[in-house]
Amino acid sequence: MKSESWVLQNEDVHKIGLTSIFIASKFEDRRPLSMNQIYSKIGHKQIPLAEIIEQEIAIMRRMNFSVSVVLSYDILTTLIENFNPVRMIEEEIVKEVRVKSLYLLKISLHHKMFIDM
Repeated sequence: MKSESWVLQNEDVHKIGLTSIFIASKFEDRRPLSMNQIYSKIGHKQIPLAEIIEQEIAIMRRMNFSVSVVLSYDILTTLIENFNPVRMIEEEIVKEVRVKSLYLLKISLHHKMFIDM
């Protein structure tokens, strides 16, 4: 991968910070911040929407769109594999545990009880 320089100006700091919060919220928050929240409430309408979008694209391109996220399902799969190292539990049972656990994880993303924690 070719390394290219990216010169930042002092006036870009606020825009980069705002855009970074927006990107991070998409990956970290159960209810990500909306563009309207970023623009009006956090950015106080000081940076045009188009510039925030352009900055997001620039940051993601600079990172080569390489963003990794650990999901609950990834943790669950790892736990299942580690607690069944010698295959003492039948594969059908492991499969059933995986399916039911995935279902519970999906519900937790949408159920009010979990969202308001």
